[in-house]
Amino acid sequence: PGSFGTKMVVRLDVFISRVLHICSTSILMGSAVVPFLYKDYIVVNPLVFAVLPVVAFITGLYNAQVLRPSRLEKYAKVYRFLVYFVKLACLGLASPVLERVLPDRRSADIARLVLVVGGAVTGSFTRFYREAKLAEVSEK
Repeated sequence: PGSFGTKMVVRLDVFISRVLHICSTSILMGSAVVPFLYKDYIVVNPLVFAVLPVVAFITGLYNAQVLRPSRLEKYAKVYRFLVYFVKLACLGLASPVLERVLPDRRSADIARLVLVVGGAVTGSFTRFYREAKLAEVSEK
């Protein structure tokens, strides 16, 4: 048990969606942290930031629905709220609106960092929340 000989079956659509989600969110999160780690850095093509948040958003929603939140019964609404909050934070992360609303580039960088930290904390909490509530519901 637990060895490499264990057969694991994963739907191809779910696997592809999770890989795309992890890659797109990793790039978005990394881009939000870079301005605080390096003095000089290259800004990625704006077209990338038009596509990546959409990919992260769609694959994140798809992944959340594949997990069938309805199994959480009375906890499903809280779980969905947390998931949508993280997805909206992801869209805000790469949104050009930040540069238009905030007074300067540094403020936009700080806002992106706050969104990254908030999204990472909320996303992690959401996973533990889902697992705990699934266990609680299955005990009934």
